[in-house]
Amino acid sequence: MNSPLYNTQHFAEMLHAHFHWNRARIYCIVYLIIGMIQMGTVNLTKIATTFPGTAKPASHYKRLQRLFGQFSLDLNQVAQFIAKLVPLVQFKLTLDRTNWKCGDCNINYLVLGIVYRGSAFPILWVALDKKGNANTQERIALMQRFLTIFGAQKIACLFADREFIGIKWFQYLIEDNIKFVIRIKKNTPVSNSRGILVPAENLFRGLPRGGALVLSRKRTVWGHALYVIGLKMTDGEFVIITTPEQPETALENYKERWPIETLFIS
Repeated sequence: MNSPLYNTQHFAEMLHAHFHWNRARIYCIVYLIIGMIQMGTVNLTKIATTFPGTAKPASHYKRLQRLFGQFSLDLNQVAQFIAKLVPLVQFKLTLDRTNWKCGDCNINYLVLGIVYRGSAFPILWVALDKKGNANTQERIALMQRFLTIFGAQKIACLFADREFIGIKWFQYLIEDNIKFVIRIKKNTPVSNSRGILVPAENLFRGLPRGGALVLSRKRTVWGHALYVIGLKMTDGEFVIITTPEQPETALENYKERWPIETLFIS
């Protein structure tokens, strides 16, 4: 493959220029990453078989064990490294959560990714010590990490699904000037043309299947004045999203949230 990732020396130099680790550690990490891609697994026994050189896989396996046992990554540095690989002035971010079980243990991650060329690249994440949704404080803490590292000016837009709603959450995004396109539940109270709160789906019942509508002027959603846009899918399901600005392009932009779903599946 011609990708720089498969050019061992080039990849090692990229890591050294950013992290300044010693060469032995850098090459171990390079071989680890390439091994995961080649084998399609995080099983260290299998990855050890891909390491170059005359040493036996058992020796490479012990080398990997020492790496994980003695070395910790600065995840903020990792985020900066990933950001350098994406040649964009501003980032379209997608926020989502992935949850699965390993035996009796819940593995639950809140992940912030950069959307680029149809893929989502995880840039910041946090392990949630529970199952189920992240709360507002956990979402804000993750976003604050991004703002501390990169600043709000690096955010072109934030995409999120129906899980990521609420008065305080929307207030935080608005006050920190974070543009967003977020899907809301169909029963979310939204003000109609007379200012009366009704279930969001009521405002789009007249749409034909496949039809879309941008409601006139901003409406009250979770206590905030926002634009509301609705799409009636061919199966009759509603996709209703809200945004503080540029409602005409919101539905098209929201499609870019999907790459993080495929990231979790893969």
